[in-house]
Amino acid sequence: MAMNLDSSGRKGVSPDELPLRLERMFAAREDHILFCDAADEAPYGFAVEVMDKAPEGGAVTIAALTSPPEASPAGDVAAAN
Repeated sequence: MAMNLDSSGRKGVSPDELPLRLERMFAAREDHILFCDAADEAPYGFAVEVMDKAPEGGAVTIAALTSPPEASPAGDVAAAN
């Protein structure tokens, strides 16, 4: 299951309400894996607070989603000596 945090840090539910919501969602699933996808502008502390509350709702594995690094032009890589 994936949870998105927007740039304001909101996800539609407060951190205190999150465990109950996750319990209901995980009740219908065999896996208890939560992927957190925060916007670049989302407040860091809020994202950490949300991930910290997730185990109370039954999340066993919590993973932060990131964007893959952008490919750099071939000439930008320095050779190792």
